[in-house]
Amino acid sequence: MYHLMTGEAQADALTRVIEMADSNSDPLKAANEVSSQVAPAIAMVLVQAMMLNRERRFSSATAMRKALREARSYLEAANDAPTIVVSQPVAEPSLPVQSFEFEPAMVEIPGGAFLMGSPDNEADRRGNEGPQHQVTISSFYMGKYEVTQAQWRAIALLPKVKIALNSDPSRFEGDDLPVEQVSWEEAVEFCERLSRETGKTYRLPTEAEWEYACRAGTTGPYAGNLDSMAWYVGNSGSKTRAVGTKQANGFGLYDMQGNVWEWCMDWYSDNYYNRSPSTDPVGPSTGSVRVNRGGGWYSSAQSCRSAFRSENAPDARYINLGFRLVRTLS
Repeated sequence: MYHLMTGEAQADALTRVIEMADSNSDPLKAANEVSSQVAPAIAMVLVQAMMLNRERRFSSATAMRKALREARSYLEAANDAPTIVVSQPVAEPSLPVQSFEFEPAMVEIPGGAFLMGSPDNEADRRGNEGPQHQVTISSFYMGKYEVTQAQWRAIALLPKVKIALNSDPSRFEGDDLPVEQVSWEEAVEFCERLSRETGKTYRLPTEAEWEYACRAGTTGPYAGNLDSMAWYVGNSGSKTRAVGTKQANGFGLYDMQGNVWEWCMDWYSDNYYNRSPSTDPVGPSTGSVRVNRGGGWYSSAQSCRSAFRSENAPDARYINLGFRLVRTLS
């Protein structure tokens, strides 16, 4: 596929291994660097497919096909990706930020009720976003930022709870960049190690907690001006960006929309909203895929909407998929 798209053969694996040993630099060029006809989003899929480390490649041809389909849909949407502004301005963050010595900064999210999902008349709405229904959420702490590579590395070097963690899993490198290419299972392991280290209970957010925190009191498709608040296909430059460099939402949370998709605790179901409890729902009791929310650096504007739902297998790793932490009040 690389040769078909670029007209050039990629360096063979042995040559790449030898050169990396000599210079610590992979001679493989991204397809968009060889041919301007290849979109960066497609090029990133090819890069992941040709990783020398087998664990960092797609787990199956099906997973790669899904990534290519998503990249194509993102590119199609990006041709006319709008700048969205909600009618009411987002309030300045006013809640106290809880800072800790070891773990990431957390923000207290006050409990309350909100309408989860999207109304029938919302543009680009998908069927799995309804029916829109009222949900009551108890107070909790949420990570002010997506988990960074520096934070991931510190926890990955601690003794394991259940599974080993790669201390350097990400495609894009930088201490302040969000960690990506981590599975749901690995994100849960991170939470368990952090909980053991601190004596506090950390976990992934439920899907309902995530949407409540993302909306921060707003009711429209976005929590504010998308270009001001999110790194997405319209402004990211085809890569992740340092966390906290865009505008925060009304709760003082950064990058809830865009940068990387975020794992949630829940199993995913298309029709869960039809039977969801009205107070602190935790998702279906069983399933085969886990919820992702928020959109990423090459997501369309539509995929970054507050109500947009996606999913992946618990062992999936993608270059646009990370997570943030939640801690229950004690």
